Amino acid sequence: MPVNYVYSPLSEAGRQIRLLTIRPGAWSDMIECSLHITNLDDRPHYEALSYVWGDANKKIPISLDNQTFEVTENLYYALRRLRSSSSPRTMWIDAICINQKDNDEKSIQVNMMGTIYSNCQKAVLWLGEDPEIIRSVTAPSSPPSSSVAKRAFQLCRILGQDRHLNELPCFSTTGDGHELIIHPYFQDHFESLKAITYVPWWTRIWILQEMALPGQIEFAFASETCPYAVMYNFLDRNVEHREVCCSEWWGSLDVEKEISIVVTDLSSILYPLLTVRHQLSRDIKLSLLDLREQFWSFEATDPRDFIYGLLGMVRDWGDAGPLIPDYNLPPSTVICEALFRCIRQSGNLNSLLGTRWLLDNMGLPSWVPDMKVSQVDRVTAMFYIDFKTVLRNRFGASKLPCSDVDLISSSVLRLQSLTVDTIKVVGDPMQWVGLSTRYSVIRQWMTMCGIRDWPADPPPETSIESQFWRAIINDCVPHVSTEVQLRRRTTQDDYHEMKAYVLAIYHGEAPVDLPYGIDHSIGLVGSVMFLTESGMVGIGPAKCQSGDEVHVFRGSKVPYILRPETPARLDGSRVRDGAEDRISVTTSRSSIPSYSVIGDGFLHGVMDGEAEQNNLEGFQTVDLV
Repeated sequence: MPVNYVYSPLSEAGRQIRLLTIRPGAWSDMIECSLHITNLDDRPHYEALSYVWGDANKKIPISLDNQTFEVTENLYYALRRLRSSSSPRTMWIDAICINQKDNDEKSIQVNMMGTIYSNCQKAVLWLGEDPEIIRSVTAPSSPPSSSVAKRAFQLCRILGQDRHLNELPCFSTTGDGHELIIHPYFQDHFESLKAITYVPWWTRIWILQEMALPGQIEFAFASETCPYAVMYNFLDRNVEHREVCCSEWWGSLDVEKEISIVVTDLSSILYPLLTVRHQLSRDIKLSLLDLREQFWSFEATDPRDFIYGLLGMVRDWGDAGPLIPDYNLPPSTVICEALFRCIRQSGNLNSLLGTRWLLDNMGLPSWVPDMKVSQVDRVTAMFYIDFKTVLRNRFGASKLPCSDVDLISSSVLRLQSLTVDTIKVVGDPMQWVGLSTRYSVIRQWMTMCGIRDWPADPPPETSIESQFWRAIINDCVPHVSTEVQLRRRTTQDDYHEMKAYVLAIYHGEAPVDLPYGIDHSIGLVGSVMFLTESGMVGIGPAKCQSGDEVHVFRGSKVPYILRPETPARLDGSRVRDGAEDRISVTTSRSSIPSYSVIGDGFLHGVMDGEAEQNNLEGFQTVDLV
């Protein structure tokens, strides 16, 4: 934020932006810059910076138009590296080029960011400064070179070569020639790779469009830069080595587990980023819901940016019309309106799917799923969303089109719902725990369902035992087809493998040759098993309790667990981030049942539209609060 700086206003009529000129100087000189106003219609030449703001409490002053202006440490380090010793450099940098204290200007400029990054000559993706250089007590007169950055980018180039793993110079084979080990010379290179893999830049939602939209991009870490093609080749070859040509060699790296993890993690981080860049370059029409599903694991300081950070990449708004950023609105209003537009654009209720672990912290209505990651690491979170998305597409709890959905008072979602059953009893929650504890939870669920042991043969499909074993794997199993792992619905023939897996857990094992391990862990984390009043077996969020109801929304792929809200609970008890977001009971709503959403779930016997087939007239209007 500026200390004494006064911005010249931008015209609201045109597409005006400010561009920053970084004046040349020596490494130890104070950073001096100037701003000038230009119009995007004039096609100005400039580069754009992608970076993480960093700690807002740690600021360093620079000179901006001969006035004092404070920037965060990370931006200061970037400016110091970007500055030339001999010529000026023109860039667009949001923290300086946008008056961050003016919400009206910020809203207009954020709405233009997609165009700003699309039109730049090049985007510099600043991963950060070398921590060793930051900690250095000496003050060099010239830009210090980072050996960490050099080794990390050199290794990315090597791992991106079109050669088998055992042919790369960074690996050696053991004496018997059956295993790979890290070549001693490259041990430090793999350690350096961690320095660029686990930096905050990869986690921020704004970097998505900043990497996807520019025609040319380059990564920068400390003193070194790395072309986009290097990272593309790194990802492409790594996936091929692990899954196709060198899978056995890769498996032998278990002895170097920490090293293989960092390579895998960087690949997992790069994959969705490079995918969306490819999609947009091919003019694939991405919706806001498409982007939310892909990038659920990314973070933002301002909750509104979970939505605004994606708008520049949306190419399909359908009949809903584009969402215009407005930083004068409270976060809850922005997020509710965005998800409602997702429903209108997609014609389905998929935007309601997701965890609801963070509602108390986010101040959102219960029908809004979490906007960010909770309780699990980002790589696992990305797998979790992929897993849940695949599962969703296997089900069709409602075959009817989504209709009669409305957003009331900016926070209440009104839709058509069919009551299926009421929860009678709930089991213990399944957490991220060891195998023995996991099995004890499964045993408790079996006892709750009246099951003493696993039958020797597949139980009849209508039995409680059949409902049980299908429920704990969401009635789906992995299915590999044309080198892509999908999931198919279970058959009676799958019972023996499922039984073998669960019994292996009992003995403290998780056999890698059985297909249920990851699915079982991811599918059940944070979940409980429950029995309904009619004796049906289901899986739902850990917050489920006796008396909650199982509903099927018109147009939803899966059932939802809802908790009835009484007028006493609703009246004045749910205050959001702004006074206009208060939910109150009015005469017009008195006849409409209100519910809190506990989460989506699985209920045996209703996942393929059976509930609505038998009761098409049973849908009623409900309010989700």
